[in-house]
Amino acid sequence: MDRMTAKEFLLQPARARVHLEMALLRRDALKSLTERVTQTFGIQTKGGHSQNCNAMEDAVIRLTEAEEMVERRMEELAKAELEIGMVLAMIPDKTINEYMVKRYLDCGVSWVIAVSMGFSSAWGEFAEKRGLAEVQKILDAKERRDDES
Repeated sequence: MDRMTAKEFLLQPARARVHLEMALLRRDALKSLTERVTQTFGIQTKGGHSQNCNAMEDAVIRLTEAEEMVERRMEELAKAELEIGMVLAMIPDKTINEYMVKRYLDCGVSWVIAVSMGFSSAWGEFAEKRGLAEVQKILDAKERRDDES
């Protein structure tokens, strides 16, 4: 498997959030469809009963699958955030740690975070580079430990 860079590692929650949003949109669309099918279920036409049952059953199955996908995506997001939080907690410089948490777990904008912490936007660029280097060291050390076991 290819080695993941610090930036790729830290962007996992952002990707997981996008996947979760897509799953939520799909679930909401299917929920709306299921409600429409359920409302029309009571309207019977001659010989149409089994058609309505099949349509309702299909809609409910697809909605259930979408709900399960939302759950999986939520679990993926929580797992990614936990793993990243644990790695970021290992950054020895607490100011860089705080910056990186705000940047990657709170999805902040670099210069806004720097200014909110009382620093210049140039410091934000410095903090980003230093934080990424620290995360890469942590990931490399973890990979070496995994290879040894």
